Amino acid sequence: MWDRLVEVRSSLGEEAWCVVRDFNSVCSREERRGVNGVPSSVQIAEMHFFNNFRETVEWEDVDILGCHFTWYHPNGMTMS
Repeated sequence: MWDRLVEVRSSLGEEAWCVVRDFNSVCSREERRGVNGVPSSVQIAEMHFFNNFRETVEWEDVDILGCHFTWYHPNGMTMS
């Protein structure tokens, strides 16, 4: 998916673009709580690919106002 989004971004030239989406990916393990304390190799790879994508397309991450997490498990312990 990340490669495809890089292609889309490249096809736009210098035009600005705005992506509003919950990719269910995080930049670092601090962005998730209540999940395994030590990230798995799959989670580490996911963070690596997501961060590479962000760097390639010169992503500017706009902070949300209010809550630090956008997703909460009903148990109140798991957040992302």
